[in-house]
Amino acid sequence: MDASESTTEEREPGLKPPRRRGRRRWAMDTRPLRRPAYRRLWGSTIVTAVGSQLTAVAVPKQIYDITGSSAWVGAASLAGLVPLIVFALWGGAIADTMDRRKLLLIT
Repeated sequence: MDASESTTEEREPGLKPPRRRGRRRWAMDTRPLRRPAYRRLWGSTIVTAVGSQLTAVAVPKQIYDITGSSAWVGAASLAGLVPLIVFALWGGAIADTMDRRKLLLIT
């Protein structure tokens, strides 16, 4: 890491961070994207999020197109929600009582 990339915690107390001027002052910091591994992680996260959102819209739309009933769309959503709630509560209780390393190896 360069001296120009150091954070305020690494500087001596009392020193001000360098001022960014113009558009960079308001823009998002893209320096972490210079690292290929982080760029791949960030890109895969975006692809996953877009895919999840498309699925969240496409499945209820397809159910409605097939059945023509909003009740079946609600039933399908409920069928997906119930296991999520049940197993999240059950899994959370197990995770609180088990050794974390053993749980990680099991899962």
